[in-house]
Amino acid sequence: FISIIISTRGTVYSVLKKTIFSIIDSDLENYEIIIIDQNKSDEIKNFVLGIDKQEISVKRNTLIYIKSGETGLSRGRNLGQEKATGEWILFFDDDIIIPKRFSEKFVPILKKTKEMAFYGNVLNIENKMPYIKRAIRTKYIHLFNFDTVCSIGLIFNRKIFEIIGGFDINFGVGSKFGAGEESDIIIRILQKGLKISYLKSFNVFHRVSKINLKKKNSYGYGVGALYRKHIFDSPCCFLVLGIKFIGEIILRTLLSIIFIFIDLLKAKNHFNYLKGYIKGFFRIKRKFFKK
Repeated sequence: FISIIISTRGTVYSVLKKTIFSIIDSDLENYEIIIIDQNKSDEIKNFVLGIDKQEISVKRNTLIYIKSGETGLSRGRNLGQEKATGEWILFFDDDIIIPKRFSEKFVPILKKTKEMAFYGNVLNIENKMPYIKRAIRTKYIHLFNFDTVCSIGLIFNRKIFEIIGGFDINFGVGSKFGAGEESDIIIRILQKGLKISYLKSFNVFHRVSKINLKKKNSYGYGVGALYRKHIFDSPCCFLVLGIKFIGEIILRTLLSIIFIFIDLLKAKNHFNYLKGYIKGFFRIKRKFFKK
């Protein structure tokens, strides 16, 4: 039994509709969809509750609607996780699409495994290329590639949240730091000595993200704060995250300079990310996250 949690805010119902119906039309057989609506209007509510009246509803198993006055992606996902009854949990964005033959290969694995977390592939809807260009697929996630995985490409056994707790509400869209919520979860899982295995057959599709300078600055701010939170957790974290932190600064600086002569928008994109990245690391005290 799989719980699919979708926290939505600022997305019109026509986009969310495609996500929900792609799940309904897929080969998933035993599941529930939990919608956490953080919008002020009732547009999403009216749409979701109206699905009951449509003929296609006979194919769905359970559709649960929850209105939340709180905002923030991580808050929404934590609320959904608390309400979920499935043995396995997926956290989908409100604008993703899954293929019709979605579960036929990986669900049998979930039925037999003793592992508690997996990750798969997040691809662009438009061209089927990796959503994160720097994505590195290895048998298990480790500290060198923990930040190349999207939350929508992760599958969790519900018991794992009893061990590590929920999402850190400081991270994620709508929170103090606009990114890093899935990376934080991954690091905490690895610190408990648990594995996150690669499922090649697990595929989710997402639209290509448009370059947004403000968004890139916010994203960099979140990633920088994430490094600040975990870099002193252990000698291993200090070494690996330290190397990655410095390497990212060098890489983004070089890209900013190179793209000045090729594509000014991309140059600004890398520079804005770098500004947020450094600010997030050096302006946030680590004790902030220990509350």
